[in-house]
Amino acid sequence: GGGDKKHREHQKLERGNLGLKNCIEARSPVRVIRGFKEAKISEAHDGSRPKIYTYDGLYQVEKYWPELLNGYSVFKFQLRRLPGQPELAWKIVKQVGKSKIPTARKGVCVGDVTHGGEKIPICAVNTLDGERPAPFKYIDKMRYPEWYNPAPPQGCDCVGGCSDSEKCACAVKNGGEIPFNHNGAIVEAKPIVYECGPSCKCSRSCHNRVSQHGMRYPLEVFKTETRGWGVRSLSSIASGTFICEYVGELLRDTEAEQRTGNDEYLFDIGHNYNDESLWKGVSKLIPDLHTSGSCEDVEEVGYTIDALNYGNVGRFINHSCSPNLYAQNVLYDHDDKALPHIMLFAAENIPPLQELTYHYNYNVGHVHDSDGNIKKKECHCGSHE
Repeated sequence: GGGDKKHREHQKLERGNLGLKNCIEARSPVRVIRGFKEAKISEAHDGSRPKIYTYDGLYQVEKYWPELLNGYSVFKFQLRRLPGQPELAWKIVKQVGKSKIPTARKGVCVGDVTHGGEKIPICAVNTLDGERPAPFKYIDKMRYPEWYNPAPPQGCDCVGGCSDSEKCACAVKNGGEIPFNHNGAIVEAKPIVYECGPSCKCSRSCHNRVSQHGMRYPLEVFKTETRGWGVRSLSSIASGTFICEYVGELLRDTEAEQRTGNDEYLFDIGHNYNDESLWKGVSKLIPDLHTSGSCEDVEEVGYTIDALNYGNVGRFINHSCSPNLYAQNVLYDHDDKALPHIMLFAAENIPPLQELTYHYNYNVGHVHDSDGNIKKKECHCGSHE
């Protein structure tokens, strides 16, 4: 209890210290909250990294004693975690950090599902049974058909760095503001976000280039009890952080309808710009995130991303009715609003080993099979929603 450099007097057995001491006599367990420092992803996005707090379980206070620290008396307490609780996330994270061979960890069934396709290996963990992820071709960028030939976007002329002003063409396309802060976190969710791209004169370190740089956090695929494979992070993630892109084969809707039996890996794109309920939902998910009220008209031609045979780690991310991620439409390498990149961002602070999920945005009664029959599927996300 206490004892940092700001402490300049002897502690007394009162307030929090007295409460912990009374818990020993009453045999009352205490709830422990543990803080994690947000992972440092780059020098450019170092900034002030906040602590993310997560519930750590019930502990029994066993004993206490006074101890001298910097010449002043402080109280120390010994706590023991009560048995029968889920394994501690921070202990698993420490084990992962110490293990130089990923496959040596308990439950690892695939050392790297990306086969070297990402800067950071992504292992698959299964502590439930002997199943391994079904084979697929890992890609880190969208797989486009031969007919896809978009025109290059209109870029900005910023040389010394982009800013929220009329001088930056990309800021103008975003409504006059850069949608990211200097730590690389998105601060404004809107129907579409324009990042600087190959036609821009700004450098690759421009803070309006975020999702195009790819994944920066250590993720792992793991077997869930009721929803097949899922994805979690080995480090804490701050709200607004970019996680990964949802990539796969680009199909026209007519082509996607012919691919039956794999609808879990189909992601319809270009349809949700005018979905007001979706953007109101995002603002509820991320209270600190501003949402744009303006919607843009998009042609009615529909497209789908199919990640069954070709995809990245995004294909493993499950649905939840109370998700901690959200899907953001992003353009940077072309200006075709019907074919945006689907970028997944953190909708809240996420502690290590919490499953990453987003809302699949399916409405009951609106999904049909190739014969026109309404399709239904039970949801096992466990949310009170």
